[in-house]
Amino acid sequence: MINSFFLDGKSSFGQCLKRRRKALDLTQTQLAQRMGYSAITLRKIEADRLRPSQQFAGLLAKVLYILPEEYEAFIAFARGSSKNASVTSTALSRNVPLPLSTFIGRNIELQAVVTRLVAPTTRLLTLTGAPGIGKTRFAIQVARQVASDFGDGLAFVDLSLITDPAEVARTVAQVFRLRENSTQTPLERLIHLLGRKHLLLVLDNCEQVKAACAQLVELLCQNAPLLKIMTTGREVLGVHGEIIWTVAPLTVPVSIRGLKTESLLSYEAMQLFIARVRDFNPQFALNDQNASALTYICQQLDGLPLAIELAAMRVSVLSIEQIASRLDERFELLQWNTTAITNRHQNLRLLVDWSYELLTESERFVLRQLAIFAASATLDAVRAVVTSAEYGIAENDVIGLLASLISKSLIVVEEYLGEMRYGLLETIRHYAMDKLIEHGEVAPAQHRHFVFFLNWAEAAALKLHTADQLIWLPRLEKDYRNLSLAVLHAQSDTEDLDESLRLMNAMFLFWQIRSYYQDGYTAIKYVLARKGADTPARAMGWYALAGMAVMNGSFDAALAACIEGIRLAQGNHGSDQSGLSRSSPGAS
Repeated sequence: MINSFFLDGKSSFGQCLKRRRKALDLTQTQLAQRMGYSAITLRKIEADRLRPSQQFAGLLAKVLYILPEEYEAFIAFARGSSKNASVTSTALSRNVPLPLSTFIGRNIELQAVVTRLVAPTTRLLTLTGAPGIGKTRFAIQVARQVASDFGDGLAFVDLSLITDPAEVARTVAQVFRLRENSTQTPLERLIHLLGRKHLLLVLDNCEQVKAACAQLVELLCQNAPLLKIMTTGREVLGVHGEIIWTVAPLTVPVSIRGLKTESLLSYEAMQLFIARVRDFNPQFALNDQNASALTYICQQLDGLPLAIELAAMRVSVLSIEQIASRLDERFELLQWNTTAITNRHQNLRLLVDWSYELLTESERFVLRQLAIFAASATLDAVRAVVTSAEYGIAENDVIGLLASLISKSLIVVEEYLGEMRYGLLETIRHYAMDKLIEHGEVAPAQHRHFVFFLNWAEAAALKLHTADQLIWLPRLEKDYRNLSLAVLHAQSDTEDLDESLRLMNAMFLFWQIRSYYQDGYTAIKYVLARKGADTPARAMGWYALAGMAVMNGSFDAALAACIEGIRLAQGNHGSDQSGLSRSSPGAS
């Protein structure tokens, strides 16, 4: 085992660095290559002729295997004088929580935020992100890494239990042990104290007192020129000059197909899950047998650190495979009864409840309706589903409501083919669906979803017969999960049978081009099994079924479907042929 970096309390940083390098049997050139720097830079640091930058020191800590408990002292030592740092800036830290577990992943993101925070032009930086994304833990890690850059240290203020805006300034003042007096308000005392302090102030969980935090931050930045502030919350403060950093989920493999099992360890979500499982079972290891289930867990939990840690805790009573099979019940599964952590951080549902309760009624309605989508959706699709006279939501209101939910980190946005798409993390979607069921809104939301994608699929089917086919095929592919959900709904008795058959007709050519023969055959077969009149649309449905059967190699089934289609067509001779369309399998 490698000994402490600090051995005698007398050596300079350069001397300690040289000693550690030799203990690792590395030359200056080899160590420099591992860090991506020149050997000349390392030579100057070992000779105590150059002080390493914050980023350089962070890289050194990693490649030199600095112990977690020594990391802060190491950074302070590297960035300070040539004397061994027996006393670090933690002596100037106020109220900063001491993490009980190691920080895993996000190294690149961490260094990027550190660089942005210590930049001379940065006064206010806000970390935002979805519930359970790990904003607080990330903020603590950032603060500890930059502590030595602030002559007056850092202060951490937890606002998660504050609901009265008037208590915000008083809570911050208490961290600095400022006494109450009758001549000055808490805010005035803070401004007086911090006016000349070179200090980092961290305000954690600002969302429920956003307006008061914004006012406090703005006044402090105006009156304390050496002060820097970092805040965390589900939404930004909206203060002039605020730099916004959205904390991303941990990296997750999209698929394990073609990947070697050991390569899965390069993904942060997998690293975190395995590390936390080893707290309960030190012998646990990733292998070919559990790789698939473990990957599925991390995918379904969206790379959210809290959800992953709560899932890992369940290995004390369930196998990895059992945890994976129960994620549809994630809000019952992912809770942990202990008094060592706050209630909402031991229960995934309570954590999302926290965000949901802060929304307006209109925002809650929109979030619930979005759960009906199987994947992300376009603005037109969202408008069709969430517009509601009952809730007073007009089409023109939708963009503003989406923007508000995006700012609260509850909607994920992506751009595809020049168009923005809106979706939910899987955990948020499960929560919103529970709420949709609770409010009795599932059936009308499903119907609006079905009608939109029926009309859209019919319009797209016409485009597939034109030169625009190459444009529309990727659009249809992108929305295939939503189209499949509409097709599944068409198989039930809740939608008009002719409209359901129209959807089958509209999907036929896409199924054919993409070779989704089995999907098409199964869907059409189930819709035709529904009871209803023998309409032209049903006749064309049999022809569509025959076409899918031929492509699928089921010639006997194709012949039987053709015979049934002919029988219905003869019976409907001379009747309305509106069930036919240009995209029908025999319309041309």
